[in-house]
Amino acid sequence: MRSNRSFDTLTNYTYITNQQYTSMSLWVPFIGLLIAIALSFGIWFAAPKQDQTVWRSTGILTVAMIFLMWAITYLAQLNPLVVPRRSDLRPEF
Repeated sequence: MRSNRSFDTLTNYTYITNQQYTSMSLWVPFIGLLIAIALSFGIWFAAPKQDQTVWRSTGILTVAMIFLMWAITYLAQLNPLVVPRRSDLRPEF
């Protein structure tokens, strides 16, 4: 007798409840911002004396752009625009 595997595999793709959002929450970008600010202060005081303005500007802009790219990518994963669709299910699902 053939088992009905479509219902077995359907249970693998359940929706995430609110209690499971602990590792991926809205507080993580703010913590990342604090880390980026701390790195910027470190770059501000650790810049070499020769061409200090160039070193500070380059370092702080680098930290800011890396943070922005990470934050945009992270926040886009919190609410995706495209929902994944399973192709191995019957059409009524």
